[in-house]
Amino acid sequence: MLLDTRLADHTSAITTPAVHSIPSNTEPNASASAQPPPSETDITALIALRADLATAQSTRTTLTAELADLTTTLASLQSTLTSTSTTANSLAREKAVVERKLRDRDEELKEKGRMLERVQAEVAALEMQLNLLEEEKEGGWGKGGVRRGSSGR
Repeated sequence: MLLDTRLADHTSAITTPAVHSIPSNTEPNASASAQPPPSETDITALIALRADLATAQSTRTTLTAELADLTTTLASLQSTLTSTSTTANSLAREKAVVERKLRDRDEELKEKGRMLERVQAEVAALEMQLNLLEEEKEGGWGKGGVRRGSSGR
């Protein structure tokens, strides 16, 4: 902004006639005769430079407003990114905890399944022993698995 103002001051000082810079101790006629009047091309160039300056300042104002909007948007997006990153990290940690619990539960269920199979096998073996003992007691089988009272066939 300061650079644009300096450029405008410098441009106007170069292209503006020196009528405004007349020292107070000199006569206006002497100063006016020392400076030639501005030509048509100088005036046209001055008008073009002023129009360019006005356009540049208008563009600068527009760009400054756009920059402010973009800066606000950037700050908002950075805030959203930070929030989203925090949420993503939290969810990743929670996922790891849930996965660990799931693995532990799976292992626990597998072990319970194996234990159940062992208990069922033990129950089956005990039932077989009980049946054999009951048959022995009733007199159906002798020692060595031979049936009593059979003809030995």
